[in-house]
Amino acid sequence: MKFFKVNENRFTYDYNQMLRIIILNSLGFFFLGFWLPIIARSNMNATALQISLVVVTNVIGRMISGFIIGFIVDRIKSRTSLVLIGSIGRAIAYFIIYAAFISNQIVILGIGHATLGFMAGVFWIPFNIMVAEKSNKDHRSQAYGKRDSINAVGQIIGSLFGFSIIMIASYYTDNPVILFAAIPIYGVSNLIAGILFYRKVDEKVHFRSSPSDSSENHQTNAKFFTSKSMIIGAFFLISILFMGSINGSIARPFLNIYIIENIESNVNLVVWAYLPAGLLATLIAQNWVLL
Repeated sequence: MKFFKVNENRFTYDYNQMLRIIILNSLGFFFLGFWLPIIARSNMNATALQISLVVVTNVIGRMISGFIIGFIVDRIKSRTSLVLIGSIGRAIAYFIIYAAFISNQIVILGIGHATLGFMAGVFWIPFNIMVAEKSNKDHRSQAYGKRDSINAVGQIIGSLFGFSIIMIASYYTDNPVILFAAIPIYGVSNLIAGILFYRKVDEKVHFRSSPSDSSENHQTNAKFFTSKSMIIGAFFLISILFMGSINGSIARPFLNIYIIENIESNVNLVVWAYLPAGLLATLIAQNWVLL
């Protein structure tokens, strides 16, 4: 595949191997994002305010971990250890969310979602630093694009697996222990990914560019970042991204609930309508990154 082609002028020899591991970390993103608000509403009888608070706990967890891990990561030698801790923490979070789905306890769901957000920060901050260290700074956008692309691959695989279990099992039982069996499997996959990452990724391997390229690019970047038009453009771009993120965060948790309560009450039909569109969008986004 073109995606896994090694380019010594852009990445270290072990960069693609590092990316492959995070497929196991990404399996549950799409699946959990779909089911969490639906289960909170239909099974836990949560109000709109309670659902909002559950969603916000994840953001708060990320915010707190960002401050803490951002401080720690520059003072600790082993970044693979932080990735391992983050993977273990995310595994625990999936188990807590699974327990909430089974017991229909909104408080436990909030705790699990907050833990998932906090541990996501513990995982992604040191991982992103390693992405930067193992890639040429002139191709850093491609490096992060490949990271997002392989993340999308994991989401597609995990979604197909999780939704298949639900659609097949729903014909025989309505037991949530069986229907949502994919969630603890996602937790185990995070645990395996953390162990593999800790054992196989050599954080001492960094990409080294030639001194002449560095000095030349530094002068070019210095001129670019002092441009007034660039500053104004960056301000508007950040503002648009900020507003888009707010709109998406507000609408996403309630979209599936609105469909079920106002358009189609059969969850299986909603899944059949939502899954192809969601996976297609993810796949298109992945391929767009690789262009």
